[in-house]
Amino acid sequence: MSYKIVMDGAAEVNPRLMGKVISVPLTVSVNGKDYCTDDNMDIDAFRAEVRNSKEPPRSSCPSPDAFCDAIGECDRVYIIAITAVLSGSYNSARLGLQMYLGENPGKKGHVFNSLNASGGEALVAEKIVELEEKGMDFEEIVKAVEDYIPTITTNVVLEDLSVLYKNGRLSKVAYVATSLIDLVAVLGIRNGELVKIAQARGVKRALKTLAETSIADIKAKGVKKIIITHSAAPERAEALKAALEAECELDIVVVPTGGLISMYAGEKGLVISY
Repeated sequence: MSYKIVMDGAAEVNPRLMGKVISVPLTVSVNGKDYCTDDNMDIDAFRAEVRNSKEPPRSSCPSPDAFCDAIGECDRVYIIAITAVLSGSYNSARLGLQMYLGENPGKKGHVFNSLNASGGEALVAEKIVELEEKGMDFEEIVKAVEDYIPTITTNVVLEDLSVLYKNGRLSKVAYVATSLIDLVAVLGIRNGELVKIAQARGVKRALKTLAETSIADIKAKGVKKIIITHSAAPERAEALKAALEAECELDIVVVPTGGLISMYAGEKGLVISY
């Protein structure tokens, strides 16, 4: 009995998942140029376009056909989508699975609303792999993963708020005021929504707050697997990794953000999921 895990392009594939998942890219657009968020995307060129654009970048989710085609031959499939609050990917994936199951009677499949993004989605995939390797039944795995998803925490520090501003998610007054007084927000994904959990004067203090908040939460939860993703900020990612390892014995992977998360994170964005 074979299985497949399909994730949309909002998830970052880390070394623990290499060869175990299939990624379905999204499309991001700026200045009339479309970029497919696959392994061939020139993310640096895209960031430069966004930085110099007066128009906000846009994104579009994969089509149902793209999800259906990605499944291929298997007995059961698990599809993981970015939080449905932020994207139509979940609904598109559900339609794609319906198409697949209609064409392949007897197969099994489920679409998970990850309530998350980036490393948070990848943690869902890792949980599926873990439970499949234990030999659990499909229905048991679906229930266990649905129960696991709300426990995943993602925290974020974005130094560059321009994309949020250009997308209409931050007012001009707030954007200018935040820039002038050097306030940096620490954000989190909670129940699928992006919320502010803290703020600090200057990026160094914000990164310190991110580390301290995450360490306390990791200790309280007793989790071991951590994923750190960064948007052109490898030094910050490694510094956060070192701070975590100084406090806890953890399995940490660090990977760069893909095209979609890079669009929202801007430059020097840092994300931790656990």
